[in-house]
Amino acid sequence: MKYITEYLISQCKIKPLGKVTLENDVHYDLSGVNVLIDGKNVDIFVAHIDYCNWLESLFSDDEMKAKFTDITNN
Repeated sequence: MKYITEYLISQCKIKPLGKVTLENDVHYDLSGVNVLIDGKNVDIFVAHIDYCNWLESLFSDDEMKAKFTDITNN
């Protein structure tokens, strides 16, 4: 999740004041990650589908295709 800090600022309306790390959720029925700031759980869960939808809204289709092509060609 390359843009997680931007996601937190934009969608969760928080500006992390420490190192942001992610921890996979242990629940099998949920698909996402828990957010940790400076190693402490801050009770924020980011669902993969919400994060992907937010990313898609940032880029036009052409930009997304170009980025995907760059990633898959490396």
